[in-house]
Amino acid sequence: MTHQVLAAGGANRPPRLANMLQDWDQSLAVEDAYAKVNETIVRILGFSQSVDSLERTNQKMAQATEAFWDALSVPPADEEGEIMVCRADGKGVVIRGDGPRAKQNRTDPEADNKPEGKKMSLVGAVYSIDRYERTSEAILAALFRDEQQEAAEGSPPRPKPQHKHIRTSLIRDEADTMQPSIEEIFGWISQECQMRNPLKEKDTILLMDGQTSLWIAGKQYAGTA
Repeated sequence: MTHQVLAAGGANRPPRLANMLQDWDQSLAVEDAYAKVNETIVRILGFSQSVDSLERTNQKMAQATEAFWDALSVPPADEEGEIMVCRADGKGVVIRGDGPRAKQNRTDPEADNKPEGKKMSLVGAVYSIDRYERTSEAILAALFRDEQQEAAEGSPPRPKPQHKHIRTSLIRDEADTMQPSIEEIFGWISQECQMRNPLKEKDTILLMDGQTSLWIAGKQYAGTA
């Protein structure tokens, strides 16, 4: 029955079932290529979708991204932790397609040593968390034991991140650099901090690796964060 309903086409497909199928498609597409996603859905539902259809669905869902972020409410102040934490990091995204794979832009000193067929996205995260004060000895000891051992020894539980928001960008400019993504993500991080820590009562921590362009952007936006 499910197969018959789904196969009836988009116009006749009940919204609830269409949304469920869309959710499954996108959840699977995070890890696998569209063709593999189709194979999995065929095994589950006996219902086939073309790669083009899955790509169009992904593009259509992406159009709602800005509206989603604009509508996201500010977390209640009494649910926030003591510290605001901002993070940014590059993440390689595999570019799949039938055409030849574009080479990385070698004029970007931070783009070398990246496998061809990948483009760098920028991932940002903002959350609050309570302080977790430890001695240097406690930090060193924690490196050699797992969470179960800590629980057995009666160690205090680690604070958990509160209202962790994650956003990513794969926007490139005509020169194929990450500058548009840097502007988008760091601008969003700054906006998040202004909304969630307007009086700057909480200490703000920026966690990143050694990528120079990220630290330049971090300093640029630090005055408004």
